[in-house]
Amino acid sequence: MLFERIRRTQKPVFIFLAVMFAFGFALLGVGSSGGINSLNFLNFGSSSSSPISKLTGQVTKDPQDARAWIQLAQAYVTANQPQQAINAYASYIRLRPKDQSALTEASTLLEQQASLVSRNAQAYQIVANYYQSGGASSLLSGLPFSSSVSDPLASQLASPYQQQATALDGQAQTNVQQALAYRQSLARLAPKNSFNQEALGIDAYQVRNYALAATALKAYLKLVPKDNPTAKQVKQFLTQQVEPLLGSSVSSPTP
Repeated sequence: MLFERIRRTQKPVFIFLAVMFAFGFALLGVGSSGGINSLNFLNFGSSSSSPISKLTGQVTKDPQDARAWIQLAQAYVTANQPQQAINAYASYIRLRPKDQSALTEASTLLEQQASLVSRNAQAYQIVANYYQSGGASSLLSGLPFSSSVSDPLASQLASPYQQQATALDGQAQTNVQQALAYRQSLARLAPKNSFNQEALGIDAYQVRNYALAATALKAYLKLVPKDNPTAKQVKQFLTQQVEPLLGSSVSSPTP
């Protein structure tokens, strides 16, 4: 009877989760190893004749075929399978480490994935916080044994959501770290690319490398007109958010 009351009262929470995860996971392919193609249900063609299948066969036969790897990465992007696309880009970039277009595409995809995964982590964290802040224990208030069971019950209910939130946060950080490495390669290849310097600064900030963030954002500001609206925002971000944290930077490599 007690747990039936909990189940009924928490129904809105699970509806919230269903909506969040439906958009975050099913439509966007986030949080799974393979992603989900939202057009699969239309059953266009067979997997044996798909470009992905053919290109997978090519790279399996010849792992040094850079052209096949980049085509495979782009095919995965088209099929809305971002994690496979990221893996294919990584294989291509190992073979062609100076391809600026591929470095840009791969880092952008990684940054997008990090953002989406982070949003899903926040959804799990909201539910974990709901339990940890007494959402479950409030249902037990007034019962004679509530003080002895409410906290353990809250912890038990929060635990799987907290674990998933932590795992997804780690995945997002891994994506940003990889994007950062690609952005650093781009900065060395094209130091006057203002867009990349800005992205490099943001990625560095997200992984708490504030020294690198400051260096990249200052480089960006030197490359764009002072009256550029974005430049004004970047300068404010640099002075108010980045520079005060320079003493706590995890490391300070140059771009």
